[in-house]
Amino acid sequence: MSRRAPLQQAMLLRTFVDKGLVRRVKEYTTDESAEFVLVLTPKGVQHFKDIDKSGTGEELIKALKLQRNLLTTNMHLFDHQGEIKKFESVHDVISDFMPIRLALCVAV
Repeated sequence: MSRRAPLQQAMLLRTFVDKGLVRRVKEYTTDESAEFVLVLTPKGVQHFKDIDKSGTGEELIKALKLQRNLLTTNMHLFDHQGEIKKFESVHDVISDFMPIRLALCVAV
């Protein structure tokens, strides 16, 4: 995950605090997981109940921007020789880099 995503998430949470919807944000993020606890104000409880009309949480996931799609249609990466190369799919990236990674593992 890029540094940009957590910063955007923090800015979004800050707007909820500024609007008086969230009283406090507690963050328990590690290298392997991201966990936030939002302490809502009464106004925030009502606001988020109104958003989640179905009760499934799907609308909340969208409102809190907890999930996003990553596009893989424009993958330009450095190859093992340091040259920029366009990859058509994730499979192509793996196919190109796997022999190099395996060779490094065997060499160690």
